[in-house]
Amino acid sequence: MLSKRRIVLFFTLVFILGSCSSGDEQFCECLKLSDQLNSRSQEALNTSVTEKQALEIRKLSAERKEKCADYSQMDGEELREMQFHCK
Repeated sequence: MLSKRRIVLFFTLVFILGSCSSGDEQFCECLKLSDQLNSRSQEALNTSVTEKQALEIRKLSAERKEKCADYSQMDGEELREMQFHCK
């Protein structure tokens, strides 16, 4: 299970490093959810995971997947440009 968490953390970091659009609130929400998921995943890697934490991570992952679906095929340069406009 630890390997899955590391994989999730890795892909979350890759996505965040490559990511917001001018006025694109959905993308900015995608980034926010990615940051939250990354934070919770990192916490889980450093401690014993409770059922509550696991549920929160699954919920954040599902929300992020939904919000970020439109951006999954974009290249890193596009994502970096969009990220610049998010606050």
